[in-house]
Amino acid sequence: MKKRRNFWRLLLDIIEIYIPMTTFTIMFLVFVIEIFSRYFLNHPISWSYEISQLTYVWTAILGACYTTRK
Repeated sequence: MKKRRNFWRLLLDIIEIYIPMTTFTIMFLVFVIEIFSRYFLNHPISWSYEISQLTYVWTAILGACYTTRK
């Protein structure tokens, strides 16, 4: 019974901690790439805004799930 409980806690930690951490990292990297391409290469990237929005939403939703658990 205790092993099963630890498994579910680990699964919740992966979903609520590590996925928002990676989505925030992706969001930040896409944001930096967009700034670099827009101001230094004079060629804006069209997909960066959508990726930033998508990762922001997932970061906020899963971060809120972790906050309500604590």
